[in-house]
Amino acid sequence: MSSTKTAAPRSPMAVASSFQWTRRVFLTLLTGFVLLPVYVMVSSSLKPLEDVTGKFRWLPTGLTIRPYIDIWSTVPLAKYFVNSLIVAGVATVCSVVIAVFAAYAVSRYEFRGKRIFSVTVLSTQMFPGILFLLPLFLIYVNIGNATGIALFGSRGGLILTYLTFSSPSPSGC
Repeated sequence: MSSTKTAAPRSPMAVASSFQWTRRVFLTLLTGFVLLPVYVMVSSSLKPLEDVTGKFRWLPTGLTIRPYIDIWSTVPLAKYFVNSLIVAGVATVCSVVIAVFAAYAVSRYEFRGKRIFSVTVLSTQMFPGILFLLPLFLIYVNIGNATGIALFGSRGGLILTYLTFSSPSPSGC
């Protein structure tokens, strides 16, 4: 009598290891594709002006930080950076405080209109924020003309705009 040998079934580990090489190659190519614009941006910012305006080269002929020195000496970037920190910090703190109190009230208390309030807050997320910029601009200009309160072109107006778009309220987007 002869015995026949049957091939052992492939284990799940063998199948997984066969795809590992393909997956690594794919992820390496994808990473290179994603990082390529970052490399071009950083290398272009460190190239001399002649290299940037001339024929494109993958490797710069020389590296310089002169463009960074020029921009920091001609444009008040430190002032702009401090303004951004102030506006973002105040808007973030105010938004978190408003959100904490609103979330606590909605989660802990039963009140008439709770469901409508919750649906309204969630439905505001369906509209893109850019849709509200023109009406907000007109409101700011009209408030400034009527009351003399300068919301347009001020830190307060910018903070109020950020709060309008980040606060969890039916009027916020």
